Amino acid sequence: MTRVELWIGPGNNGGDGLVAAKHLLETGHEVSLWMPMGLPKASDSLTAWQRLGIGPDLKIDHPLQGDQPRIIVDCLFGTGLRRALSGDVAMAADATHHLRWPVIACDVPSGLDADTGQVLGPTVRATKTVTFGGYKVGFFGDVATAHHGDIEWVGLGFTDAHRRAAGPPMAWVVEGLPPLPPQPAGGGSKVSQGRVLALVGSPGMEGAAMLTLSGLELGGAGLVHLLIPEVERHSLPGVAEEVMVAADETQALAALNRSHCGVAGCGLGRSGDRLLTLKRFLSQGQNLPWVLDADALWHLAETPDLVLPDTCLLTPHEGEALRLLDDPSITGRVQVAQALQARFGCWVLLKGPGNVLAGPDECRGFPGHQRALARAGSGDLLAGMIAAFLGRGMAMTDAVELAIYLQMKGAQNLHSGEEEVVGQRELKVEFAKVWRQLKDADRSS
Repeated sequence: MTRVELWIGPGNNGGDGLVAAKHLLETGHEVSLWMPMGLPKASDSLTAWQRLGIGPDLKIDHPLQGDQPRIIVDCLFGTGLRRALSGDVAMAADATHHLRWPVIACDVPSGLDADTGQVLGPTVRATKTVTFGGYKVGFFGDVATAHHGDIEWVGLGFTDAHRRAAGPPMAWVVEGLPPLPPQPAGGGSKVSQGRVLALVGSPGMEGAAMLTLSGLELGGAGLVHLLIPEVERHSLPGVAEEVMVAADETQALAALNRSHCGVAGCGLGRSGDRLLTLKRFLSQGQNLPWVLDADALWHLAETPDLVLPDTCLLTPHEGEALRLLDDPSITGRVQVAQALQARFGCWVLLKGPGNVLAGPDECRGFPGHQRALARAGSGDLLAGMIAAFLGRGMAMTDAVELAIYLQMKGAQNLHSGEEEVVGQRELKVEFAKVWRQLKDADRSS
């Protein structure tokens, strides 16, 4: 069997490593232990190990010796680390960046701050991290993603009740297949599939409106009313015939009264007139759920006293979030999302590597990041899909979960590991494929 080299730290993480070593030995693996700080002080783990007996031949004085293939298991430090690694441990951590062997981190790669996702100095670069209990809030971000590799989450039997009781700043990973929209009795009419008002686009930014409409179509919105200020229908040859393009603001406001959801901001523009238009629509649609993206968030940052609807989702990327928050002392993606939620009193979806959804009483994490999504317009598609699902009667958490699943799975299907150009057209096609697969699976279950 493949040799396993375990790096054992002085605390509970090292204790976990001893238990792992015990099981590996019992299953016939060749095991070696590097203990740069001596035996760990975790009593239960140490007792379990001592019952087996410590063979002096298992201990090694230096890590990574020889050319024999092996698996490295990092059990040096976990969630309690608050300082930079040093000495031999730091050199070993740096060496993992150039290894040809797999590296598995126990709970957290040593050297990574589990709360902020920042590296404290030299940090282990893992091929895979096996993390326990709650999903570490520091795993959401570019820096952390480069170090934790693939993540295998072990829930340890925690239930939703435990998750709610944990509260901030804990984020809980969302796994498995997402929920689907409710089906109207007897199939229903197009209105029963959700009527959505889209306040998006502006002269020169019609493309953002078109992508939002594509998201609404993918999400199955039954009827869409569109207002692009100062743009008439004949200037939009790509708009589907079934989209109701409002001739003016008065007509769009009348349609808003019959709508189930609103989406605003994608390519809307940043002039004072656009702000006034946005205010009028949000004021009249106070009782509707809204998805606010892009230029709507720009106006919110400029006008923080803007009155938001009772049920509202802000969908900033990291730069927009930091501008909205205007507090450089708050770091970490989960902390930023929760601070925005507290400031504006609404739902916040922080987009990026590891999407984070913060609500009044919970925080959910959607791990993973796909290069295909790092394209202008992918946020417009996402905003449209979420709005469609909200219009169809889904709860906020379910609507976001389903939209992100479609986005991530579709982008994953496009990812080949090569630097290739992926456009929004390819993304839309893949999203639609994943959507059909989900619905087919639901019908066959």
